[in-house]
Amino acid sequence: MEITSIDRNTCKFLREQLDEALSAMALPLGLTAKAGSARYDGNTVDFKVTLALAGHDANRTEFDRCCIAFGLTPEDYGKEFQFRRKTWKLVGIKIRASKYPIIAEREGKRWKLPREAVESLKKANAA
Repeated sequence: MEITSIDRNTCKFLREQLDEALSAMALPLGLTAKAGSARYDGNTVDFKVTLALAGHDANRTEFDRCCIAFGLTPEDYGKEFQFRRKTWKLVGIKIRASKYPIIAEREGKRWKLPREAVESLKKANAA
């Protein structure tokens, strides 16, 4: 298949091909690889490529680094808590987000929550 112009569908196809090639290259090195966002015009496309250590969780690293600022401990990562009558799982912190710095999961989706969402975890830690 010869590509004559680069458009949205071509980028999707190229991303799939690139992900396969990157995985084949990265896996023996103990890395994971992923083609991210792309910018394109009719003649060129630029992909953002991310390489990470296999098993590395960037959210966990950020959480461990910043949790104390929220009155939490590194052991709170992955714990369930109650907020607005729902059960959430704590999966991250975005320290630079002033309104919604808490990242939590519920029913397989990730949500941004306000700082006060983790008050129940803080109370459990204090007890």
